[in-house]
Amino acid sequence: MMLAMMVTALSFTACGDDDDDVDNGSGGASLVIDGERCCPNEDSYINESQNAIQIEAYLPDNRLKQFHVSLRVWGYPFVVSELFVGEMFSPEDLEVRDFMKGIELRLYENEYTVTGGCITVESVTNSRVVMRFDNLSFSLKVSSNIFGEDYYPSNAKVHTINGTASFHNHLYKDGDWKPFY
Repeated sequence: MMLAMMVTALSFTACGDDDDDVDNGSGGASLVIDGERCCPNEDSYINESQNAIQIEAYLPDNRLKQFHVSLRVWGYPFVVSELFVGEMFSPEDLEVRDFMKGIELRLYENEYTVTGGCITVESVTNSRVVMRFDNLSFSLKVSSNIFGEDYYPSNAKVHTINGTASFHNHLYKDGDWKPFY
């Protein structure tokens, strides 16, 4: 699995060097995760059946340093064809299901609390959804190890995401959303 992650990391689309937007091959997108400017890549997707938004990103100067964020949208039938420009998801609508910085060997499960910010839909096309992350912040609520023991951090680090990212359908990267309805 680690080898597959490393090979994937080396095959990402190149990221621009300028200080403006970073291009992930879909019209310009850039994210700042925990203060680090990074490039969302072509493996970022929306999974409608799980109400999930999956972010995969890497640092422009070190493609092996990656970020993985998995979000779930609650209370919505998360159907791309029903999304509209300007639609906003607040902390009450979101759950961070997974957050990983770098390559980790996981022997535990983490649960996070979304504490602030929002996600806004910027554009919707037949094959892509662009979303803006406005100071989306979350922190570790509880960590459970393989023995079922829970750890509740007293001063959990607050993670933040800002910027834009483009997402494709998880079933068909460059295709139309319509065939799935």
